[in-house]
Amino acid sequence: MKKFIVAMLVLLFAFSVYAEERLKMYGQLRVRGFYKENFSDYNNDNDSDKYSYFDQRVRVGFKLKVADDVSVNIRMDLAEDTWGARGQNTIRTSATQTNYALLDKAYVEVNKDMYMLRFGQQYFGFGDAIVVDHIGTGFLLNLKLPVTVTLAYTKIDERAKTDDYATNDADKDKDLYGIQAAYKTDVYAVKAFYAIIDDKAYDGDKPQAIGVQANFNVGTIAIDAELDYFFGKDDNTNTDYVGTQLYVNPSVKLDVATVGAHLYYAKGTDKSDENQIYELTDFGSFLPTDIAGMKGVLGIINDYAGANVFAVDDNAGSLGGDLYAVFKPMKNITAYVQAGYLTPEEDSVTPLNSLTFAGGGVTYGFATNTAIQLSAGIVKPDFDGNISDDVAKHVSMRLYTNF
Repeated sequence: MKKFIVAMLVLLFAFSVYAEERLKMYGQLRVRGFYKENFSDYNNDNDSDKYSYFDQRVRVGFKLKVADDVSVNIRMDLAEDTWGARGQNTIRTSATQTNYALLDKAYVEVNKDMYMLRFGQQYFGFGDAIVVDHIGTGFLLNLKLPVTVTLAYTKIDERAKTDDYATNDADKDKDLYGIQAAYKTDVYAVKAFYAIIDDKAYDGDKPQAIGVQANFNVGTIAIDAELDYFFGKDDNTNTDYVGTQLYVNPSVKLDVATVGAHLYYAKGTDKSDENQIYELTDFGSFLPTDIAGMKGVLGIINDYAGANVFAVDDNAGSLGGDLYAVFKPMKNITAYVQAGYLTPEEDSVTPLNSLTFAGGGVTYGFATNTAIQLSAGIVKPDFDGNISDDVAKHVSMRLYTNF
């Protein structure tokens, strides 16, 4: 019996060492706090858009190395909820809590000399993740040629039936297809891509986009830029999709800080049979006002009638930008400030004249892998007529530990 126990202990020890070599785990536990006011109507007299709350999330990821060229990748979000949403049982597991566990990613990666293949639920993104930014089920193939070619397919919606010949038009599929070519040197990297959403429901809906994104790095100077062009048609409404937009982010790293700018241009439209779009899918990866990982004012801008840095109002487009600076006064402290201005490119379709915004934040790492972030921002609109244009404001806190 003693020999058996010793043998089992040896086997368990050997397995643990083997598993440690094959399995890598990572994650984060975060707690956030928010105060937001006037973010939906810019009106001090209406308190229905005044919010203050805390939430939390546990994110855990695993990478299991099946072999040198094959891995299984899983990422889960656990207990993601607002504090007190269900009293003391807010983040406990129960049959009624559908958001207690979310399988965010689950895919296999096969990495060979000439190609990389992923299948399952994974992330899809082209360029700066402005046009295509999506977590979903599908296939992604990278061909490792002198110019890397990426082919992507993701099922956005199977709808009610798996029958591709469904008699009910509402049950037909919605898919995304894309291709990207990428070339990189020590000084610059360039990507060119095309993507289409094929929504077969009813008469059909096919928004499409082509884009070019580039990064340049020379010494302390860096430039990130992307140019996108949207087209296609929604046959259900007989509407053409339109959109031409440019994003440029130049920055300079100085001894005391990194200073830079975000520049935005997006063409609007005043035609009744056209619809300006600025993305095909959005997972929230493109947040240029979230400086150094700290919450910026873009959330406020987005919350107002679905506005965006590329469309300050429906079909209005945008023109403007912001200046920012990131400081690191101490090894465990990072701070930023930012100020910007946006105006519609097509002002005939909106009463909005401009948005002026400013923000700042600080991150303090006070323990190993543990930090607190504090940030605040304001947005001041200017409208024609008698529309309220009070200041929108937010304060946010994030306390997290990475493991």
